Amino acid sequence: EAGRHVNYWALDRTMQRELRRVLDADEMAWAESRLSDFGAAVGHTIADNADYIDDHGPELSTYDAHGGVQNFVRYPAEQFDNERLAYEAGIVSDVFRAPPGRDEPMPFTHYLGMLYLLGYAESGGFACPVAMTAGAALVLDRFGGEATEPYLDGLVSRDYDDVIEGAMFLTEEQGGSDVGAIETTAEFDESAGWWQLTGEKWFCSNIDAQATLALARTPDAPEGTKGLSLFVVPHELENGELNDQLYRRLKDKLGTISVPTGEVELTGATGYLVGEETEGFTLMTDMLNLERLANAAASCGIVARSLLEATVQAATREAFGNPIQEYPLMRQ
Repeated sequence: EAGRHVNYWALDRTMQRELRRVLDADEMAWAESRLSDFGAAVGHTIADNADYIDDHGPELSTYDAHGGVQNFVRYPAEQFDNERLAYEAGIVSDVFRAPPGRDEPMPFTHYLGMLYLLGYAESGGFACPVAMTAGAALVLDRFGGEATEPYLDGLVSRDYDDVIEGAMFLTEEQGGSDVGAIETTAEFDESAGWWQLTGEKWFCSNIDAQATLALARTPDAPEGTKGLSLFVVPHELENGELNDQLYRRLKDKLGTISVPTGEVELTGATGYLVGEETEGFTLMTDMLNLERLANAAASCGIVARSLLEATVQAATREAFGNPIQEYPLMRQ
C-alpha cells in the first residue's frame, strides 16, 4: 500500500519506451536487464534506506577532541549501502569506461535513465553527489592532465572500494549566482609544483568529496568570469593528510538531507590546475550543463514517484463505500 518494494523500471512503461526510442538495439539489449536490476534495488533497498537517511542525515565534526581540524562528516551506514548499490551498478562508470559485456561505454542517455530511476527514491539527496561525480568526471576526462588522472580513475571506478565522489565549489557569499564575482585566489607554489587556493566558498554540496572542482582567480587575471581558473581540490592529499581547508558548518536545509552542504574556508588548499589558466569557467560549464540534464532527469523521477504514490492511494483509499479512483473527478 505504498510506492515501494516494487521494481520501478518494470512499472515505468514511459521510461522503457523512451530509452528504446533513443538507444540503439545493441545498447538497449545490454541495458535492459541492468536497468531492471537497478529499478528493483531502488524500489526496495535504496527506497527504505533513503527514508532512514532523511531522519538521520550527515553530521559534521569540524574539530577533534583536542581542537585539531578533522573535517569529519559522519554518515549513517545506510548511505554507504546506497552508494555501493548505485556505483557498482555502473551509474557513472558505464558512460566513461566500457562496462562488462561491451566494447565501448554507454551513451549518456543510459546514465540519465539510471539517475531517473534513482530519483524515485533519492532524488534531491544522493542523486546530487552522483550527478556531481559524473560532471567532474566529464570535465577531467575532456580537459584533465597527468596530475588529475588519479582523480578521474576514482570518479569512474565501478569498484566501490576505489570510488571517489565529485563536487563543485562555486558559490561565494558576495556573489551568489554571479560567478564572475568570485574572490578566491590561487597562487602557484614553485617548490611544491601545485597551486594554493585561499578564499571562502559559501554553498558547498558534498562538502567532503575527494574530487572537488573549484574556481579561483590567479594573479593578474582579468575581472569577471574571464579571469577564473579551474582546479581539483581534494579532501585528502596523497599522503593521507587533510587538505588545508576548514569545513565551518553544514547548512540547515529543507529537503536535500542526505547530501551534506556547508561552508568551506580554503586556507592555502592544494589544487591541481585543470586545462589552461583563465579558461576555468568555460570548462566548468561542461559540468554545469550535464548537471542541468541530471536535475531534469531526477525531477522527472520525483514526478514519477509522486504519480505512483497517488495511484496507490487512489486504489486503496475508500470513501462512501468505494475506492476513490472510481469517482469521476479523481479519475479525471
